[in-house]
Amino acid sequence: MEYARLKAALGLTFLAVLGPLPAEPGQDDKSPVIAVSERTAEPLLKADRPWEDFCLSYCQVLREGDKWHLWYNAHDHNYRSDTDSYVCYARSTDGVRWEKPALGLYKYGADKDNNILLAGSNIGSVFLDEKGPRNARFKAAAIRLVGGEWWVYGGTSPDGLRWEWQPVLKHNSDTANVCFRDGDTYRLYSRIWTSPPFGGRRVIGYSESKVFGDFPEARVILAPDTSSRFFAHSSVMQYSAFSPRRNNSRPTSAAEALMPSSRRLVASSFGVASWLITCVTPSRLVT
Repeated sequence: MEYARLKAALGLTFLAVLGPLPAEPGQDDKSPVIAVSERTAEPLLKADRPWEDFCLSYCQVLREGDKWHLWYNAHDHNYRSDTDSYVCYARSTDGVRWEKPALGLYKYGADKDNNILLAGSNIGSVFLDEKGPRNARFKAAAIRLVGGEWWVYGGTSPDGLRWEWQPVLKHNSDTANVCFRDGDTYRLYSRIWTSPPFGGRRVIGYSESKVFGDFPEARVILAPDTSSRFFAHSSVMQYSAFSPRRNNSRPTSAAEALMPSSRRLVASSFGVASWLITCVTPSRLVT
């Protein structure tokens, strides 16, 4: 239980914002920086339900007008492998005080009086598809174990609660996969192995499609150098206001920013948008 509280505190104890970073010589002033604007010593979400009594793990927060949605993975005391997991939901009106509603969607123990959405999956990212049909406004990327490999599944939902899932990348991928819509293109970032299913090194793979659910095989876009075995995360976010350039001319393929100890910020431009990827260093961008 102490471990569960620790995981909750690590996941949700501060709010971060992106702001300008003073430009280095030969660069403009649009390089990003992550700054803490508010901090609390107390966890915002606690593992206080039976299906959470081992730990809380990855979480995704999404704001929709005056509503805040939170999807998170939880494990109970029966945890033996990553398939022993639950995807749960919480809601808030301010992003600070969270409620775990009784949804009645999944039977845990003797009843459905819980906030569980589904079991056996690990959710990596959720986004709101403003251009998508009403019954698929919410979309998500998760992983499920299929024949000894963790395939990436894509989910669609009208409300973020009731989901339909289908495999979108049928090869072994690790947790924390990220997908979002950029114009008329869906971009999917996944952690894959250089010698699948679990051999070699973990690298960042990229795949794109005009249709959600129809992604080609991922290609490696970011890999550790020979002194590092793998990446421990593949967090990617869209930050359209930032377009990394040197001498105010051509886009640069990678830009490093100040990050805590063993982390770096890598930025890559695709057209007018940019993507920020946090990763374990050292690394090299594959072009």
